[in-house]
Amino acid sequence: MMTLYRQELTKLFKKKSTIWCGLILATVALIFAILARIKPTIFPAKTMFAANFEAQQFIVFFMVAAAATMITMEFQFGTIKHVLT
Repeated sequence: MMTLYRQELTKLFKKKSTIWCGLILATVALIFAILARIKPTIFPAKTMFAANFEAQQFIVFFMVAAAATMITMEFQFGTIKHVLT
């Protein structure tokens, strides 16, 4: 079972879109951290830190996109039957 997880993660991380999504998530968090430093009245630092610099919503979208990509790749390569069994 762990071998299957490892294979899926390897396939996922070989795609450039996964790396780009990770970079976008890091950039969004960095931008909100800078905004919290510049405008503390609008973006309170303690609240922003507790909310993970508003990256939680983007992480959810990233995970949905990653899951959809993995399922699409299984259909594309014809290995969906092996995954389901």
